[in-house]
Amino acid sequence: MNQDNQQNQPEKINLLHQDDIQPDIQKDLSEKPKKTGLSKWVIILIIILGVAAIGIAGYFVYNHYFGSGICINQCGDGKCGEIVCLSIGCPCAETIDSCPEDCKKEEIADPTADWQMYRNEEYGFELKYPEKYSVEQDTYGWPNSVVLFIQRPLGQSYDAQIEIWDNYESYQNKYSGDPSFIIVLENTDKYITINYNDQPANQEYTQEWQKILSTFKFIE
Repeated sequence: MNQDNQQNQPEKINLLHQDDIQPDIQKDLSEKPKKTGLSKWVIILIIILGVAAIGIAGYFVYNHYFGSGICINQCGDGKCGEIVCLSIGCPCAETIDSCPEDCKKEEIADPTADWQMYRNEEYGFELKYPEKYSVEQDTYGWPNSVVLFIQRPLGQSYDAQIEIWDNYESYQNKYSGDPSFIIVLENTDKYITINYNDQPANQEYTQEWQKILSTFKFIE
């Protein structure tokens, strides 16, 4: 009876000693899935090549449309454009030197063109003055003066005088303050001074004499 029962019972599996199954499980666990796709270094290389390609393409496109500079040369269009923007592709600045065909030099009228000329050969200088002034060579009472200026019709006082001094101390001994104009004579220690009767309330008169002084020059 016991033998029959033992025959009818299903065969038990010893789970603690599955020597024939364990190696297969270990084999499955040791096999890791392989990674697919590109490595990070390949991706970085592709990005670098892409950026380089865009830069090269942009360089050739820029040179094609804008040339080698940062502005467009429009010299020859008949317009003198001196005011430009600072962005790439703006018109280049044009001047009389960079684009003479567009920027023609304007003739500026010389306000002293019809003035008289005083020339001193002894001391080698000259300057211009308006015709309304008369020059007086008789410098009595002005021992250092070479010429006096007075407005027409002849007034009661002189408007200006040009004087020669052996040194600046000699000038200071006679006058207080600085002269309207002072310059050292070439190749000498002498000074030339020009004084005019400054009139603060008459700006036109002051500007006129400043213009007269600006015409002073040595004779070549």
